[in-house]
Amino acid sequence: MAWKFRKRVKVFPGLTINLSRSGASYTIGGKGASINVGKKGTFLNTSIPGTGIYDRKKISNGNYTKTEESNYYNKSNDVSINNESLTNYDKNEIKTSDGLNSLKDSIDGILYKRREIENHIHNISADYKMLYNKYNLFNIFIVKIIFRSKLSNINNKLHQCTEQLKELNDQLLLCKINVYIEFDLQTKQLFEKLLESFTKLSDCEKAWDVISSYNVDHSQRIPITDSFGRMSIVLELKNDPIVVCNHPTCFFKNGLGVDLYFYPKYLLIENNNEIIIIDFIDLSVKYEPSRFCETNGMVLEYGILILESKNGLFEKFMFSNAPICFNFVSNFNEYKNYITKS
Repeated sequence: MAWKFRKRVKVFPGLTINLSRSGASYTIGGKGASINVGKKGTFLNTSIPGTGIYDRKKISNGNYTKTEESNYYNKSNDVSINNESLTNYDKNEIKTSDGLNSLKDSIDGILYKRREIENHIHNISADYKMLYNKYNLFNIFIVKIIFRSKLSNINNKLHQCTEQLKELNDQLLLCKINVYIEFDLQTKQLFEKLLESFTKLSDCEKAWDVISSYNVDHSQRIPITDSFGRMSIVLELKNDPIVVCNHPTCFFKNGLGVDLYFYPKYLLIENNNEIIIIDFIDLSVKYEPSRFCETNGMVLEYGILILESKNGLFEKFMFSNAPICFNFVSNFNEYKNYITKS
């Protein structure tokens, strides 16, 4: 038979120390509302006396340290994927076009500044959360009277944190490069035509990032060209938060690998928090038709969008509407040929 030990010691009205084999904790408050603080964390207990209705809510973790939260913040959401299934090229080898290195250096400087500010925001937010929990701890019943000066001090610190966070967020909004591009009439018309075809492409019922492919054994008389591994992607008109242009940007939110922003004169790539910029003159955009056998056995005509450059880029995207995919590739190449030759 296991013996248990538990004892409650009332220090004064509103404060009780709880002793047990697992350690000590203390409770502040009384009937109706109280706060319990122990090694498992801080809990807010509320009830309606005489009814049996109560609620217990955890408001902070035990043994909290800022270091632990910082370590958690810096961890990425890793996904375990079999490397044999990936498109066979090294995304870390993608290079910026020679004529755009100065723009890349400016963006890298802003990226460094943004990361500094974001780290400050995270640390101050953690401080604010800890102070807020302390404030709630002391701002109850008789404890509020006893710790009046401490409450005032905590409140002042909360106000300081709020002001610092506002200032840092304002600084973050200013950490960007504004790109202004003027078009002649012909360029404007071709660009608007490209945007229209991209909008239709983004409205496709299905869009994927192709992460693997292999040829099908046609001796089995299966009427499909290739088999693909794929991940869903998002397409929308938006600017990168660091490089803001006066014209809409075609954004490919990649399923695996790199995120792509088609600016009016170059392709901006985000790869593992690094910015790469590829001039359109170095970029090849191709269309490839494909028959694909879905899981329900239906064989469908899909369109493949292939992006390739001498700088090391190689990406494939699959779209459920082949004619719209073909139309986007045609309009992009028409636009690219005009601006690179003019």
